[in-house]
Amino acid sequence: MKEKATVKVNCAAEKGMIRRLNGGNLAPALTANRRRFRDITQPFGELKLPCTRLHDAPLENPNMRLVDVNNIFPLFHADPDDGRNYYFDQTDDYIENCLNCGTQIVYRLGVSIEHGKKRYFVAPPEDYEKWAKICIRIIEHFNEGRWHGHYWQIKYWEIWNEPSNCDSDGLPKMWGGTTDEFNIFYCTVSKILKERFPHLMIGGPSHGLGNGEPGGPTEVFLKKCAAEKAPVDFYSWHCYSDSIEHYAKQVAPIRKMVDACGFPHAELHLNEWHYFPMDWSRSGDIAYHKFFYSADGFKGLDSAAFLCGVLTSWQDTPLDMGNYYTVTSSGYGIFTNLAEPTKSYFGLKAFGQIAADYPNRFQVKTAAPVYALGGSAPSGRKMLLISCFKLDAGKLTVTFDKEIRNVTVRLVDRDHDLAEIPASPQGKKLELAYTGTSAVFTVEFDC
Repeated sequence: MKEKATVKVNCAAEKGMIRRLNGGNLAPALTANRRRFRDITQPFGELKLPCTRLHDAPLENPNMRLVDVNNIFPLFHADPDDGRNYYFDQTDDYIENCLNCGTQIVYRLGVSIEHGKKRYFVAPPEDYEKWAKICIRIIEHFNEGRWHGHYWQIKYWEIWNEPSNCDSDGLPKMWGGTTDEFNIFYCTVSKILKERFPHLMIGGPSHGLGNGEPGGPTEVFLKKCAAEKAPVDFYSWHCYSDSIEHYAKQVAPIRKMVDACGFPHAELHLNEWHYFPMDWSRSGDIAYHKFFYSADGFKGLDSAAFLCGVLTSWQDTPLDMGNYYTVTSSGYGIFTNLAEPTKSYFGLKAFGQIAADYPNRFQVKTAAPVYALGGSAPSGRKMLLISCFKLDAGKLTVTFDKEIRNVTVRLVDRDHDLAEIPASPQGKKLELAYTGTSAVFTVEFDC
């Protein structure tokens, strides 16, 4: 056993609101079939995600023409003002299912990633203004009822995804043009969309890596937008890492860069992230690949604690939204392909509970690799979220500023999936024990 770690709780010291940064990517698949045990609708709703981003939806929904502009409007030479040239049915159902789970939408306008020997949809649109008009009609369908549409008031519309992402051989995965061509494309489209929908949040471009360095892709993109007076209502980027500290520390330099380029009111969205203790260069190694997806890989117990640690650390950064990739049964998801929740699922569920139901933050002190967050419900009942990342099997001592009562403790460890365990508080102290390399606790109490 390692030496016990300590968590110090001061319920009287208010710290504002817990920010719901626990967004996701993707929604329950339309191809789910209850008879095949693949429907995740109910557990998805229990995550209490504030939003989910729709990117790569066709990859998890075989034979479905979902979300992507080229799936909804497949023939670019067709008339964008003729509703017969659009196919909305499956995307209508996909979004409606998600909204019925209580989760709002970030709609990515563009294409899904391609990994094949040949790329079919990555070429830049032949006519940027026409592409923007097609997007206007798509937004009108979902938000303004056009062509038997809906009035969902989807707020966030993101232009493209990872325009510089290429294979090791240089083959583009989503944008087949140059960086300069993409930046011109973004400026053209964003201005047209913002003029038509001034009340919506238009942003992007989901850079593969955010970069706060002078001359980096973030600065080049933002300076072009500023020069062209193109809107950036939110700047988005991605990161895959196994360092909680890295996730937390990268936000402030990007905030500084976005402000310096003339967008002080732009939100920051790190809208693809994942616990990633792996080496990209070894992804073709079969044995390594199997471990990657095993119970001890990037969906396991360490992942559960890591997710809670990141979401806790982000509370003290200028980040406006994080979107985990993904929150479904995809390869990078938090369910297995048979819709079984993984340890990652239970970690995200624990954070969702405190952020949604106990939103009034109070002071909790600890030190890495233990991360803790405290919140109060409107009723006055309180909750702690405690994550121990790679601390080895051990014990925690939690001390409070007041005596606690009516205590309920739940645990994610090697043997528990957010299950209730016995709790024996002693006045202002609570001892917690766990098994495995990492753990997540929730502690609900009155004081």
